Amino acid sequence: MRTRGVLIVTVGLLMLLSGPASAYNAPGPRWPGRTITFHETLPKSYDWELRQAVKAWNTAGAKVRLRKVKSRARADVQVGFGDVPGAFSGYSSIGRQPNAYLHLRRDSGSRQPVDASSRIFGAMLLTHEFGHVLGLDHVGSGREDDCRIMEPTIERRCFDIQPGYYPCRMLKADDVRGVIRLYGGKFRKPSKRLCLLEPAPPEVPDLRVTGGESPDSPVSVTWGMPRPARPGSKVEVSLFSAPNGCSSGTAQMDWLSGDTLPLAAGRWVEPGDDLRRRPGRHCVQARIVNKWGLAGPTSSREITTAPPFVAPPQITDLVENPEYADYEVTALIPADARLVATLAASGQCRTSFDENTDQPLDIWPTGAGTYLLYGVPAGASCLSFFTRSVDGYYSAATTREVVHTPPSP
Repeated sequence: MRTRGVLIVTVGLLMLLSGPASAYNAPGPRWPGRTITFHETLPKSYDWELRQAVKAWNTAGAKVRLRKVKSRARADVQVGFGDVPGAFSGYSSIGRQPNAYLHLRRDSGSRQPVDASSRIFGAMLLTHEFGHVLGLDHVGSGREDDCRIMEPTIERRCFDIQPGYYPCRMLKADDVRGVIRLYGGKFRKPSKRLCLLEPAPPEVPDLRVTGGESPDSPVSVTWGMPRPARPGSKVEVSLFSAPNGCSSGTAQMDWLSGDTLPLAAGRWVEPGDDLRRRPGRHCVQARIVNKWGLAGPTSSREITTAPPFVAPPQITDLVENPEYADYEVTALIPADARLVATLAASGQCRTSFDENTDQPLDIWPTGAGTYLLYGVPAGASCLSFFTRSVDGYYSAATTREVVHTPPSP
């Protein structure tokens, strides 16, 4: 009895090839008639993979069909777990033979918990082994983009494709030509290249964003449950600094925080021990990702964070011409804060402070609540005093109109 197996090649393992790829290899012998029956004893977790493998050959255009039967005694082929030599993942008899079989290694293909790659590999493995049952033997490994199902290895690049999708037909044209050579028929071109493992997730329903009005107010994001809520789906939540708003795109935004949570969690709260928001515009984005890694539409909400309130300084005394300075200032500010002063023309007092554009005056603390102020010119001017918090935020201004008369030399 002639038999063949198949290996899986993982990422990073290169095949050493020589010479051009060979065409299909269809030694047979072909099965009589147009139907090959099989009985299978695989676990239910293999149902999807088995359906895809049978569908691949039954829709290829050859004048032969694989059909599952309930009776083991009436089946042409027995499909299930069995002895698989060496490192092979599957092993099958080739063509029409008495006691024909298709065996899988117990740890091949779909397992629980299943991911997209293992599911697609399981379907391609069964498709390959059914190719042997039909009468096809291995072909030489071809070009890097061939991925013919009857190559002796199933390389990861052939099934590790776009998240959430699988190849609509596991077969390449050369595979189909081989089976048509045995059974006759006409090549059928698949209607599309990629198919969804399950429907794409919907938009996040009832997305609401609260909080974030100040840097110390955590952002809270809540959402509802879609209908249907598919098992294994999760919600990805991201918080960005977005000076130009959500419409600017993530390339123009800086990621601050986020998480991936079960769909049923219904809520994400910005971690209270890592609040990195600054005043300004922010964007919250959320999307549902199914268990196969396919993401649905992204929903966005914009919030604006205002600076925290910083109490203005209380200027209780302003003494002109102390020794070595223009003014001595007595002010009440929080213990961890700093006093900042700016100068403007009389009647044009500064009401806010911008570190990027405003030039502060030199001011030096001399004791508890007292400061020496330098740089005030002679004549009328307006002094604006600000409290700078330990976090770098500024208060509104406390202003004083002065007419400075420097001491005579």
